[in-house]
Amino acid sequence: MLNERFGLNLTEADKLSLQQIEEDFARDKDMVLKAKVNSVSDFKYVYDKAFEDKAVDRMSSNQKLFTKILDDEEFRTVVMGEMLERVYDRLREEAV
Repeated sequence: MLNERFGLNLTEADKLSLQQIEEDFARDKDMVLKAKVNSVSDFKYVYDKAFEDKAVDRMSSNQKLFTKILDDEEFRTVVMGEMLERVYDRLREEAV
């Protein structure tokens, strides 16, 4: 829908980024409580205010992770090692 409406070329990875924001809301006990005790129209007021903060926090969190991957050779080696077999298996399954 976003691709069509805004002429974008968002990928599955982009979809996962948006899902991360949803997960951040789901782990926010205060927001969970507000959703439980309000109608969606009342909840929208606090949601609108919190959404940008959650997006900025997620961007910052992802930036910290990728900076750590690029700057810390030991961390990068561990991350790469952990992902190797999953990436390999997935690519072999998707091979044409």
